[in-house]
Amino acid sequence: MTTKPSHVSNGAATAMDERGQMTLLLLPDVPLLRVLSLLSIKDLGSAGLAAARLGALTRAHSQLWRGEDLFESVEDVLALLPVAPPVDALEFSEVWWTLCDVSRVLIEGVGGLKLKVEVGRGWGDNRIELWTRSLIVDLVRQLRHLQVVDIQLGWLFGILQDATCLETLSVQDWWIGSQFIAAYIDSVCWPQSVVLPRLHSLCVMEVDRLNRDYKLDVQYSLWAFDSLLRAHGGQIRCLALLGSRELVSLVDSCTSNVVRMDLVADLDMISKLRRIWGLKELAIETGAPAPYARQGTNEEVENVLRSLPGPLRRLELAGWRDKTLEALAAGKLTDVQDLVLLSSVHAGHLSCLGSCLARLPRLRSLAVFDKLPAVEVLRGLTPATIPTLELLVVAEYQPKRDSDEGRSGAATWGSEEVTQLVAVLQDLVRRAPTSLHVVLRLELCDCEGEEPGSEALRGRLFFRHPEGETDCPLCADAAEAAGLRTFYSTRFPLTYVERVQVL
Repeated sequence: MTTKPSHVSNGAATAMDERGQMTLLLLPDVPLLRVLSLLSIKDLGSAGLAAARLGALTRAHSQLWRGEDLFESVEDVLALLPVAPPVDALEFSEVWWTLCDVSRVLIEGVGGLKLKVEVGRGWGDNRIELWTRSLIVDLVRQLRHLQVVDIQLGWLFGILQDATCLETLSVQDWWIGSQFIAAYIDSVCWPQSVVLPRLHSLCVMEVDRLNRDYKLDVQYSLWAFDSLLRAHGGQIRCLALLGSRELVSLVDSCTSNVVRMDLVADLDMISKLRRIWGLKELAIETGAPAPYARQGTNEEVENVLRSLPGPLRRLELAGWRDKTLEALAAGKLTDVQDLVLLSSVHAGHLSCLGSCLARLPRLRSLAVFDKLPAVEVLRGLTPATIPTLELLVVAEYQPKRDSDEGRSGAATWGSEEVTQLVAVLQDLVRRAPTSLHVVLRLELCDCEGEEPGSEALRGRLFFRHPEGETDCPLCADAAEAAGLRTFYSTRFPLTYVERVQVL
């Protein structure tokens, strides 16, 4: 005689007897969640829609929603949302695929869901607009983070007036629309009576500089973003104005409450930044390639570093040169704790690195994403020049240039150059007055159409403490600091770290 399991109800036992076997729905929650965790995103959504109990589980356990899948239509994605946890973050990007009739959706589930939508595009279609509008309309009232690309600005500002939970907004390569002529500029500007109570971060990024045939004069865009900033002036804490120096004029719309700012260098920048007396973090792209560079911008950045007062804690410089470091050494920014140097121009050699660091007595971390520094530069660092330095990142990085064909001349771990560099870095760890942690990475490259190779995701971490001390917070900080984030949101995390104790 067969006895039913104690966790199965009478109705469930009848179903089991009739079928001769236990069905999926008769499993307890724990093994059932294990089964669901093995499904793809599409299959997980289909399971949640098939039965009320499965739908309750898929809604309640965001960790199930991890991975990626291809979708032919935005309607297929919208159909999954009723059985998914709330979507907190929505990011769009546009890719040129051979199969441009599909879109890739990547989902990360921690608490609320984060949807990253890569929309395939062919010549002349508007799939990105269709996907963007459809998903934003459905999710606008619950989104906390939104990143859009190639969107009509007037429509976006109109729909976002209901985004009462929105905290961060990123807009890349927007367009105005021919109907928004000068007589109707109010249609694209943000109404001053509408304030999103949680909005604290704004990123405006113009990457497609040369493709303006479908845009009106940039002045209309500046008016639009100026109206958004003025409506939220007192609550904006982080502002990024990237890709075009024309966007720097929007700094005039900010209040002194901004604590983080990312800018493309332009003339008269010093007068604008002096107004933001509460600034704690500043990132400046100084070396824009021709024809976008403007004569005198490097000198303007150096004037900023010489004369800018204020309690800056973090400074990031992209396109620096040796004179940039000399200006930093001559300036008043003695409170800087974190310094990032990305992609030098005009043959930056770090020849004045020691004198620069000596003028930054509170510096805790230094990250250099560039050509590998000469060993003589690192040998010249004395304990007196790095009294508080705890983290050092040295990463060979080759940024994309318009004339690049791809990666060239990358160093390798077995080369004589890298072997000498490793020895010098280990000696620096021994000599440092603090428990210095050093990360070395090779072969980072963001050339278009090329994923970083396996070596680009690897690194070596040098430290003095016992190797078994796995809970060292500086080890975790070092790996995070070595995860390159470029000004245009490209990120190369450090996924494998070879730990080396320096004796």
